[in-house]
Amino acid sequence: MAVKFVALALVPVLSLGFMYSLVRILGFERAALVLGALAITAVLTLLRILSIRPDRSIKPVAHGEPVHFLAVFGSGGHTSEMMSLLRNFDVTRYTQRTYIYSSGDEFSREKVRLVEQKLQSKHHPDFKQILETKDLKEDSDEARLPEPSPAGRVDPITGCWTAECVSRARKIHQPIYTAPWSSLLCFIDCIRVLIKSKSNKPLQTYPDVILINGPATAVIVVFASYFLKFFGLAPREKMKIIYMESFARVRTLSLSGKILLRLHLCDQFLVQWEILRDLLRQQGYNADWRGFLVD
Repeated sequence: MAVKFVALALVPVLSLGFMYSLVRILGFERAALVLGALAITAVLTLLRILSIRPDRSIKPVAHGEPVHFLAVFGSGGHTSEMMSLLRNFDVTRYTQRTYIYSSGDEFSREKVRLVEQKLQSKHHPDFKQILETKDLKEDSDEARLPEPSPAGRVDPITGCWTAECVSRARKIHQPIYTAPWSSLLCFIDCIRVLIKSKSNKPLQTYPDVILINGPATAVIVVFASYFLKFFGLAPREKMKIIYMESFARVRTLSLSGKILLRLHLCDQFLVQWEILRDLLRQQGYNADWRGFLVD
């Protein structure tokens, strides 16, 4: 509390100091013009940010229409939870699927292929009975499934999927002072992937939905999507953000969850424990609880 008070007290002091220095350097008239321009820029920027924030009045994609879906795969537990969340997705509706994983994460890359293998197999007539009677957790069962359609190729039934690699936002044990640089590289990569996904078939649009669940890369993807909206490169109604907090978070949020919730960047923020939902709502945040979303 004391730190917040000191920080708030310093704001007017620093502002007055800045204005005084500007007047001494440029003179009163020029300083007034500069301050006026800065004030107008700040107001316009704020209004633009408010105009692209999540808005429940925007109509969702109509039922039955094809959807471009993007999911971010983290590593370890994040990837396992994402796989569980995607287990019942209907690829005949989500006909364009884009997956993002971090460089050096071969585990997630392979799991993306496995997710597609299982989802597409549900629409393969020769293996329908296996999927209905098997849990498909054993390697022998997975080996009996047909290979998914090649990435980037449009299938008349299951649509198209692509897996895109971006720079890792922050590596394990990476010094904190180098994190801004690696995050910037990840941010640039995410912008590239989002723009590239717009030109991919079959829908050739920006993702309608972005599903994330906690890795640092996911936060960068969200920032990249808002960057494109801010400069008018992407429609406001595209790239709706759905965040699912980890099952391990019972009473507190992960760092990614805190950032996204406090900045109000998610169209839907899901937690897996009712007690966490209640705690967040007591603090004035809009969080939803739909039970356990992962196995």
